[in-house]
Amino acid sequence: QTYSYREKVAKAYNRLSVIMMNQQELKMAADLLEKAQILGELFPEVMAVTYNNLGCYYRMKGRNRTALNYLKEALNVENTLADSPINISDTHLNLCAIYSDLKRHKDAYYHISLAIRHLQVEIFGRHLDPREDPTVVEAKEGVDKVRLEVFTTAVFNLAVQLEFLEKWEKSQITYEVSKLLVQTYKLEGPLKTTILAATRKAESKLRRKLLKQRNVHASRAERAKILHLSKKRAPKSTDSQARSPVRNTAAMSSEMEARLRSWSMYTATLRK
Repeated sequence: QTYSYREKVAKAYNRLSVIMMNQQELKMAADLLEKAQILGELFPEVMAVTYNNLGCYYRMKGRNRTALNYLKEALNVENTLADSPINISDTHLNLCAIYSDLKRHKDAYYHISLAIRHLQVEIFGRHLDPREDPTVVEAKEGVDKVRLEVFTTAVFNLAVQLEFLEKWEKSQITYEVSKLLVQTYKLEGPLKTTILAATRKAESKLRRKLLKQRNVHASRAERAKILHLSKKRAPKSTDSQARSPVRNTAAMSSEMEARLRSWSMYTATLRK
């Protein structure tokens, strides 16, 4: 009974800490998480939640390195659990945010990709083929709308990381998918506002980047074509010229012979 009580109270402290963080009451959140850590130390499921929340807390405090360490601990615990109390996708989402803050966008891209794969199984019951459009795949029955919001957020974050990695075309497509998911799931509130505003802002930038990229590719192709044509038109050397590795001085022009003599005189002067 004592163990059961400790576990319940630790979970309650974690829930309250999230409320406090949402209200920017960080001192209260820190106190609650400290108590949750003490009471929940014997329960891996509770510690996974606590480490995750500590990661979020330290990110809000601007201490990204500390936040990263706690989120890695959360991921290590979750990987040992058969049935994690929180979705492991949430931890990957948080890791993506931290790595993006640290400008480690390849790592951020790695974690957001894993988050989406886990969310696909949770929402659709399987991994989607890269060619499948998630806006037309029906979600499993009983999936909470909050999880649809999390999935939409993950797709939006994927678009952001692709933009950071200068994958302009993929980023443009992914932004469009996130916008369509907002419409498909009839999402409202700050999430809808953020995604639609960011997508509009990104569209013009990505169009310019894609146009510039295509112009560069066209220019390179044109140069390669010119080079290819110039090689085709160049006169071929005779067999005797091709096989002779040594130049015949007697066959040189008078101008070349004069240059050779001048060089010989110059070297002779240096030796004196």
